[in-house]
This record gives sequence, structure tokens and C-alpha cells, in this order.
Amino acid sequence: MLVKLEKSLLLLAVLLFLFSTAVQGVASADTNIENGRPGLGDGKGMEVRAVHDGEGYWLNIEGNKPQFKFKYISGDEVQDHTQFKVRFDKVVEYLDEDQNGVIDDGEELFEYRLIPMTWTHKVIPIEVSTSSETETTQVTSGWKVTLSTNTSTKNGLFAMNISLWLFEDEAHIKENGNMFTVDWLTIKIDLTFISIPWTNGGSKLALKVDLNSEYGLKQELELSSQGEGEVSTTSMPQTYFGWDNKAQIYDSEGNFVDVPVTATSLMPPDSNGINKLYLCYPSFDNNETLVHDPVIGVRTKGGGYLERYLEGYSTQLLIGVVAVVAVCVALLVLHRRKKAL
Repeated sequence: MLVKLEKSLLLLAVLLFLFSTAVQGVASADTNIENGRPGLGDGKGMEVRAVHDGEGYWLNIEGNKPQFKFKYISGDEVQDHTQFKVRFDKVVEYLDEDQNGVIDDGEELFEYRLIPMTWTHKVIPIEVSTSSETETTQVTSGWKVTLSTNTSTKNGLFAMNISLWLFEDEAHIKENGNMFTVDWLTIKIDLTFISIPWTNGGSKLALKVDLNSEYGLKQELELSSQGEGEVSTTSMPQTYFGWDNKAQIYDSEGNFVDVPVTATSLMPPDSNGINKLYLCYPSFDNNETLVHDPVIGVRTKGGGYLERYLEGYSTQLLIGVVAVVAVCVALLVLHRRKKAL
């Protein structure tokens, strides 16, 4: 009888310890969210969940790295879902020898791999009008998350910002004289090339983008007369990475000119299921800045959406609970088997 009691107390102590560990893990995850603000403070990444009348999306930023996972789940009886992973892998200086506007094999001069670089972050809450009219009819809130790197290389300083705009509702924003619209299921990305240590006066710039989805991908280089390109999943709901076929080069006084952006054809998936393409840009002076604004988004078959909100979300809670339950079941089964013996 005493042995059984000791075993029960030991099992209870183990379960209490596991529960305490899980609670501590959840608490540390909560500290990564400040007043509902998505945060990157612990370096483990940021995950933001937005829900629309039962339909929602998750955006996950993996650490302080230019790597984003966009996941959509429908609240319908038939659970439509899709996910899409975008990784900005490296920036390449290349010499366009055949003048076809894109990078080809053998044209690479120097590369700056983005993933090993150290990136800092800033999260800014913003409020904008949901109307494109001059008068504000409704205000929606959102976040601008900016990852920045300032890296010294053997050729000089490489500096780049990547900003993501997330909103609770459709938003119309005027920035540097340009008006753009961001739907709640669209995340606008600003790629800002601040300083490139060029090694050749006649070279150009290319950004290598890695794309991955559990569904097949297709590419469109000319979606409209305005000149837009995208890579998207082949089934609905359709997740996509899209871009305008022009970027802006700004001088030190804020004046800008439009310049063409070209893209290579989407390469077949490698052994890890990763598709790759390059976005290609013209050269610019060291006192100038090049800005390009692709998007990640999803197209659905749904109709009207009602309540909208943005909230901090962490999978650590779910993982912690599942781990505790799994270990508890394993220990109880083991205890019962020993008892049967």
C-alpha cells in the first residue's frame, strides 16, 4: 500500500513539474506581446493572427530574419486552407552581359546573403483612413514591422530595410506622394536598398526570392496593362507573392523616378520543394535609395466580412499543452503497465 502511495505521489510531482514548466513557457511567450503588439524581443519569431468573421490568416516571421510564412484558414464548414512561405535569400550584384534585363548563369559578380546577417526590428502601431476619399470616414489600425540590416562587407557597407504593413481592414495610404491600398488579406512589403557597395560601375542588382507552398505554384509575368507579376498557388484559396514591374529611386532630397523591375522565370522546385526566382533592378548611386513594394496575400471565394481584429498569437501555448497531455498519457500508461506486472 505504501509503495502504491509513493508511486502516486511521484507521478503527481512529475505532472506538477511539467505543468509548471509549460506555464513558464507560455508566460515567456506572453512577454513577447506588448499590449497586443506583435513583438520580436525573444528572437524566436513573431506570429500575428487576424480573423475575419470566422476566416483568418497567420503571418509568421521567423526570428529577426527576412523569412515570412503566410497561412490562411477558412471558417466555412469545408475548411479551406493554404500556406505560402517567402524567403529573401540574397542580394546579387551582376553584370547584364546580354542586356536581357535579368540575371543569367555566369553573370554574378558578388552576393550578399541575407539570412546570416544581423537584423534589428522596429514595430510601429499606425492608424489610417479606410476611405480613399480626402475626408476620413473610418479609421483602421495596423502595424508596420521593419527589419533592418547594416552590414560591413569587404567591399563596403551593405544596408537594407524590409517593412511589412498589416491592417485590420482595407487601408488607403499616401506615402511619398503615392497612394496605395492594402486589403486585410494583403501584406504590403517595402524593400529598401539603402547602400550597395558596387564592385563594377556598369552592374545591376538582383534579389533572390525562395518560394514554397504545400500546393503547386504558377507564375504570371504580365497580369495587367499596368505591368504586374506574381507567383501563386494553383488552387483556391489562392495565396500569392506579387510585385509591380516598376520601382522608385529616390535622391537625397526625396525626389524619385520610376525604374523597371524584371523577373526571371520561376525555377522548378529543388529537392526541398523550394522554387526560386530573381527580381532584377537597375544600378543606382550610393547617395540614392531604391524602393520596391511587393505583396503577400490570399484570394478567397468568400463574401462579406464582419468583425475584424488583430491580436498577438503564440503557438507555444498549444505546444506546451499538447506536450503536457502527451507526457501525462505516457506516464499513466507506463504506471498501469507496471501495476499489471
